[in-house]
Amino acid sequence: MLIIITNFVQSFKIPAIMNYLEPYGEACYHYFNVKIEATENVILDAWPGAIIRNNLLYASEQIQIQKTNRSLREQIDTFPLESNHPLYNELKEGFPKGYVLANFSHTAMTEPVLSIRKGEEFSFSLLLIGCFNDYRFYFFEAIRAMCERGIGKPITPFRLSDITENPSSPVFLSNFMNSDSEEDSLSELTLRFLTPVILYRLKGKKNTQLSYQDKTNRFPCFYQLIRSAFSRLQKLHALYVEPTTCSPSLFEETLMEAYLEQAGRPLLQSANIQYINLPNTQKKGMKNEMPLAGYIGEQTYSGNFQQYLPLLKFMATVGVGNETVYGMGRYEVGNQCFANRIDEKQKIEVENEIKTLDDFIHQEETDSNENNHPQMVKLPQLIVRFKNHIRQCDIPFFVEAIARKAIKNNDLLHKHIVSGNPYYYPFIQFKRISGQAAIICIGEGTESIGGFFSSMTGQINLGEKEETIEIETVKAEKILIQTWESNFTYTIRKYLPLSNDSYVEYQKINELNRSYEFIEKILKANLFLFAKSIGIHLINRDISCIITELEEKTKIKYKNHTFVSFDLKFKTNISLPNYIGLGIGVSHGFGTIVRVRS
Repeated sequence: MLIIITNFVQSFKIPAIMNYLEPYGEACYHYFNVKIEATENVILDAWPGAIIRNNLLYASEQIQIQKTNRSLREQIDTFPLESNHPLYNELKEGFPKGYVLANFSHTAMTEPVLSIRKGEEFSFSLLLIGCFNDYRFYFFEAIRAMCERGIGKPITPFRLSDITENPSSPVFLSNFMNSDSEEDSLSELTLRFLTPVILYRLKGKKNTQLSYQDKTNRFPCFYQLIRSAFSRLQKLHALYVEPTTCSPSLFEETLMEAYLEQAGRPLLQSANIQYINLPNTQKKGMKNEMPLAGYIGEQTYSGNFQQYLPLLKFMATVGVGNETVYGMGRYEVGNQCFANRIDEKQKIEVENEIKTLDDFIHQEETDSNENNHPQMVKLPQLIVRFKNHIRQCDIPFFVEAIARKAIKNNDLLHKHIVSGNPYYYPFIQFKRISGQAAIICIGEGTESIGGFFSSMTGQINLGEKEETIEIETVKAEKILIQTWESNFTYTIRKYLPLSNDSYVEYQKINELNRSYEFIEKILKANLFLFAKSIGIHLINRDISCIITELEEKTKIKYKNHTFVSFDLKFKTNISLPNYIGLGIGVSHGFGTIVRVRS
């Protein structure tokens, strides 16, 4: 049944309300991407979330948790609340589990059967809520066991290719809270239901006729969506973040109603949604499987949504409504994509950055006029780590926030952040280290950043959220930069070596050795660029640069340009500081190197 509703009405502003989300700010989930590969042709005759969930639970029965008598399956089914907890009676017969499956690579909403060919990759995401991340390695083992046993029809073993933690992980509710910027004051909001959303289902009701209220609850209107999301947040927080906290005030109906006071005011402008049924796996003792049902499509509302955006954004991946463990109830919040606010000035900046690197790649041997330059230097380095968690896509906003904090007479800092980089190599670089914000300063950058600390107070805006900036550690040292007789080994992540033109050239290479040589040439030019910028004279024949591992990762958007990123390991006889960047976009956290200790 396709419902198309259009109701154009005049929107109006809603007064701001108290932030009732504060007690739940530590609610979080860890986000893992899983890739598996079929060893033979196989058919998935049900929703992939149901197949993966059921086979994963079966495998988890065989995974024992160390120092306990429990299997992973028993841990999943263990109810963590004490009998005096306000939610005990409500949840003791059934409670949300501490994991969610989502983002299946093969999803066909209208096709009952999915075919996966031999050698084809199938991927999905595993979300572990709060303290359930402590069991991540047991989940990984269960996934491996599931693959070895096999899934689908006929039962077919899969090869576990990769399990990696998403760069945005962990995701905290507090990341999305306390945003007061005008950009967040939307007058129109679009919600896209990616997988079926159902907020109410009849269970054992004597009168099977749907009442008006049942119909209203079943249809995912804005009020019911917010109510469902807030209720699920409360339960997940109680079960997996603070199970020992049982303050009745956190779970009173009056708190829910106070938070939802304005949720009924947004007005539906248009809807294009469809109620669908997805095939489920058949359960033991049942002749027919229970379908997974709900609405997919889009809804657009008018009104003021600022107080509900943090909740909506946090719960979008976790899911709302029924059967979320199968990947149901997932949606997108439209209208805003904070990481993509790129202007024409940034295009020019990155084009200049590419040109500078290309000039170095194609230039001849350094001429004899530069023989007076030193061949070694003790380079000052300052590493500032913050307590604030950050995603890679938040770094542009981190840069902007620091620019606002920089004192007016801090010329070097402003030139790097505000006016674009006028130097060969940025002396101030913004990073994400172990999931937290960091600033790396070298050379003159260590002096220019000093004025920033004296003015650092209050809060900063990171895109859609506002945070209090807190320094965790400051480390200052001098690093000896020179060539040596032996090599050092480094890893480099999210390395952007190729402009569009050079990537076309790279794609034409068919031999592995030649592709390594192609990237080595660029990497060597990056090393020359770094050395020249800090005042070291290097001769080409004295430099060794050998790539030992090379993996093409994914396409990345940087200042309105698309680049292919690489993760690689290389050896060079130059001693380099940890966490500096090489390649394109180093000021924004790309191409970060770390020395591999023997």
